[in-house]
Amino acid sequence: MNWDVLIPLLAFLVLIFLIGVWSNRKLKESKSFLSDYFIGSRELGGSYSP
Repeated sequence: MNWDVLIPLLAFLVLIFLIGVWSNRKLKESKSFLSDYFIGSRELGGSYSP
């Protein structure tokens, strides 16, 4: 086996899986997916202040 290719590929697949699990949990907490999708749930992470 070519471990130089296999290890980064497996790391990438695990990362994508973890992002999917995180986004699924975030969507379950959401009240309305469509309103969050279209208005971005009015969240601007970081230190934004108008």
